[in-house]
Amino acid sequence: MEELFELLYKESIYINLIDNKLSVKSYKGKIRKEIIDKISLHREEIISYLMLADVSYRIISKAPDLEYYPLSSSQRRLWILSRFEGADGAYNIPEVFRISGDLNINFLEKSYFSLLSRHEILRTIFRESAEGEVYQYILSEVPDDSFQHLVLDFEKEGNKVSEIISSESNRIFDLSAGPLIRFTVLEDQSGGGYIFCLVMHHIISDGWSMGILKKELFTLYDSFKEGCTEVLSPLSLQYKDYAYWEQSELENRVSLSKSYWQEQFSGDL
Repeated sequence: MEELFELLYKESIYINLIDNKLSVKSYKGKIRKEIIDKISLHREEIISYLMLADVSYRIISKAPDLEYYPLSSSQRRLWILSRFEGADGAYNIPEVFRISGDLNINFLEKSYFSLLSRHEILRTIFRESAEGEVYQYILSEVPDDSFQHLVLDFEKEGNKVSEIISSESNRIFDLSAGPLIRFTVLEDQSGGGYIFCLVMHHIISDGWSMGILKKELFTLYDSFKEGCTEVLSPLSLQYKDYAYWEQSELENRVSLSKSYWQEQFSGDL
């Protein structure tokens, strides 16, 4: 079963269990027939595997509305690592790609900010309390300057293009102020296409998520260009919901463990 899941991962196919039914999505487009056949053949095994993974299968509920939220365990680890001297831009995740053809910058910018509105984690910052505890705060909106459009002559200003990409890819994020995402569009004034430089801090994203965001960005762009709306289904959960659930689970386990050992040693005191 591990081999099958490894294959799905390599093919950028996301498989999940919703109400005891399999949900299969591909972020590369159409799923190859042989993979569909494998999923169908091992359907019951996959469901059992997902339900038994990590010993328990849980339904994550939405977190209550709060001013701030706890960090997930992975976010806490990245927060600590980012505080070390020399970390700086080590946890930046840059994605640089080039496209050709006509592009409507206004629609692209609208798509980008719609993406930020859709995913709360892209509007999240991290601040430390007076007691030294770190929390994540969700901004209502992200400053306009997180999106920039520059027009250059790629052939004559090739060095400048490279410098901009390098600078944007490595520029340090301020975790307490944000935004922790920025998008730079370089346009060739000679008609040679566009270079996109999308950069996020690892504390709000990962390499897998980058592929999803790119797909959603261009889905939104196509919809705005065609005058359509509501092309993406609303998200039932946000990352803060997972973080809140995870920390609640950990607290419950610690509490149960503490109660157990207190009971075990109660007669020895």
